[in-house]
Amino acid sequence: ATATINTNTGVISWTPGEADGPGTNTFTMIVSDGSASSTNSFNVVVTEVNQAPLLLAQTNRTIAELALLTVTNTATDGDLPANNLVYQLINPPSGANISVSGIITWTPTPAQGPGNATLTTIVSDGTASATNSFIVTVTETNQTPVLPAQADRNLAELNRLIVTNTATDVDLPANVLTYQLLNPPTNALISASGVITWIPSVVQGTSTNIFTTIVTDGAASATNSFTVTVNDSLLGQTTNITLISTGAVWSYL
Repeated sequence: ATATINTNTGVISWTPGEADGPGTNTFTMIVSDGSASSTNSFNVVVTEVNQAPLLLAQTNRTIAELALLTVTNTATDGDLPANNLVYQLINPPSGANISVSGIITWTPTPAQGPGNATLTTIVSDGTASATNSFIVTVTETNQTPVLPAQADRNLAELNRLIVTNTATDVDLPANVLTYQLLNPPTNALISASGVITWIPSVVQGTSTNIFTTIVTDGAASATNSFTVTVNDSLLGQTTNITLISTGAVWSYL
């Protein structure tokens, strides 16, 4: 379609497009002096020339840790018929992936932020390849500490209660966690590592007590609660015993 001939000199010009090759094309010319004419023909065989795939430049990005990064990094390729393109990330950060269609996905972990990561993609059509790179800045995101669920408990008065109520926190670097019991019963304590201890006194027998813990990392906090029912106990109490005699047999009331 794009072939031309100079009508004065007979010079033929043609640049075959991608759709013209590979293939054979016949050129037929006619020249006339106004009264008589002459014709000739020849074939032009167009061979395939591989076109390198093209990756567009990507802008740098900023993302918070534990957030999903999605980047469409799909290449274009001018070859007809179309070549099969294969994508690969070169030395990616842990957890980063690229799909068969050039979609990059990555969710940076707390260990990967704050920091910078370079994502370099190479795409190949089997003969030629293209590469691009961009930088992802991972910002710190504070994660709320998590307290375990605690079951309710029964305890006899004057017995020791020990409950490990230690929170987990996935932040890196690790945050300092601070524990506190809210309106605890008398003498109940919680340690710096989240261990609750309590010995209910006699006067606290036959009672129901709610233990509510709050833990904070300085920015976010978590709370849990459980109930401790204190049962009455004879330990530490005075009982009056009366002995009676009926002949040689003694008994007590």
